[in-house]
Amino acid sequence: MGTQSLIPWRKVSFWNCTACGECCKKFYVPLTMFEYVEITNIFGKNVIELDLGKAYLRKNPLTKRCVFQKFKNGKWICGIQEIKPIACKLWPFIVLTKPKQKSDEAIFDYKGETVHIYVDKRCHEVKLGKPTSYLINKVLPEIINLSLNNKTKQVYSTSFLFDQQTLIRQIYKQLIKKEELIEKISRHGPVAQPG
Repeated sequence: MGTQSLIPWRKVSFWNCTACGECCKKFYVPLTMFEYVEITNIFGKNVIELDLGKAYLRKNPLTKRCVFQKFKNGKWICGIQEIKPIACKLWPFIVLTKPKQKSDEAIFDYKGETVHIYVDKRCHEVKLGKPTSYLINKVLPEIINLSLNNKTKQVYSTSFLFDQQTLIRQIYKQLIKKEELIEKISRHGPVAQPG
């Protein structure tokens, strides 16, 4: 992965997975040894591709997407959600213990630990701007826990059903309006209300 596509998390205002499926089409999914054993024990070796000693999820020759991606209700859904590889769970985020770039905008302090979080801007759902409280308080802590294997159930860092996505987008818009209002008040003071 080229570092030119990575940006520090502080440059991202919002992100949520819309199940567009582009990540499962553009990239090969690398597997850890544990994931390789678990997936081949359940589905056999024909869902795996080996290249230079590394294991990847195979692509469906017809769709050119991950073999486990299923099109349902207008979305590309993961067919192995409960055991999907860590590379999929973390996309488009990368959590590191050391910085990848000179900027300190990637630093994130979580429970007394300092990590560096980058976001791959090749994901179409990465929205640039001032980070929202939703990103800071919900998405990033879950990403860190997933990267540390502290949490396996995804809530904020995976796709939702349509109604939940609509709700998330409405919350995002309200957060942006609220944060813009707070910023305006902090610059100009409170606005007098008639009455």
